Amino acid sequence: MRSRTLLTGSALAITCFFNASYVNAMIDRYYLVPVLIAWTWLAILAEGVARMASSSVDDDGRRTLQPVVAIVLAVVLLLPTALELGDRYQAIDRSHDDTAARWLDMALSSMDRDAVVVSWWSYSTALWYAQVIEGRRPDISIIDDRTRLDQNLGDIYDVIDRNLPTRPVYVIRVEPSEIAGIAERYETQPLGAFDPSMLSRVIRRREVAP
Repeated sequence: MRSRTLLTGSALAITCFFNASYVNAMIDRYYLVPVLIAWTWLAILAEGVARMASSSVDDDGRRTLQPVVAIVLAVVLLLPTALELGDRYQAIDRSHDDTAARWLDMALSSMDRDAVVVSWWSYSTALWYAQVIEGRRPDISIIDDRTRLDQNLGDIYDVIDRNLPTRPVYVIRVEPSEIAGIAERYETQPLGAFDPSMLSRVIRRREVAP
């Protein structure tokens, strides 16, 4: 039991620390493992409580667990979740959410030919899918953070400065420091009726005051 607690406890702590320090569009899904660990701890705790509350001694002197108490504890633990299932399902149901498809249509129709888009992971995957699977806009170069690292392209400003003189350049950033850095260095134009951080065109580099 000690080794299990140490293993699961360290995994929970490391995962939560990583999640708290990592910027991601859907960081909630990264907490599935800690939630599962917490549920196993609750199950172990419930088993211990059931044993202490319902133990009895049979004719052979052995202690037995009364199933009725175990069932009652299970109902007590699960009933609040069961009562909220309907509301929770409505809150997380995305079967009719077409925001990603509408954004993708807007982005692909807004970018000029032979454009370069300095993208961010959650948006890069949608753009790659449209380009590779659906065959849409093969003329666009999608420069993701992973692409910059693999191809030694430098930081996002290096990519913008290298392409801006010859090609249309667009940016998709979500980190506040990068958004502020782009606003400080360049004049930009947000596109579409979406959050400006989702897609903006870089117009020109700002003049440096003497």
